Amino acid sequence: MIRGEFIRGDGLVIPNNITDLGVAIILEAALRNAIPEFWLGLCKAVPQTDLEIVDVKEPTVADGYERKEIERSAVGWESSGTLNGEYYLETKQVTWTPTAAFDQVVSRIMLASAATAGTLIALSSQFPAELTMDAATPLAIRQYRYRLYLR
Repeated sequence: MIRGEFIRGDGLVIPNNITDLGVAIILEAALRNAIPEFWLGLCKAVPQTDLEIVDVKEPTVADGYERKEIERSAVGWESSGTLNGEYYLETKQVTWTPTAAFDQVVSRIMLASAATAGTLIALSSQFPAELTMDAATPLAIRQYRYRLYLR
């Protein structure tokens, strides 16, 4: 079983759903040495079984927003361990630093396969509250990691 979760800088654990295409990308990377890309992005979306990247709304790339790359190496996936009997790999922490308010409200975080467009790999549950990220947003609310489990 493959599952994941996003972890906000303040320790909030946000469960997610890994899409069918996301599972395929992860398995092909592991077993066929396919070389996918991994990018974290902020978005607003309504989950559905056939959700695609074009169905999510992200802030415009400006004012400090852009997807954050997770390198496919020990730099991007910097830690590993076991929690409750499940092995995991965890990404580095990424931080968004707005220079002005993002032009879109965000309510979720996603893992995508490219810096723009691409495939939606995973989509988080909804944040406790929608957020217009700006320079006054506390640092812990602007920081995220992704933890992927395999059991």
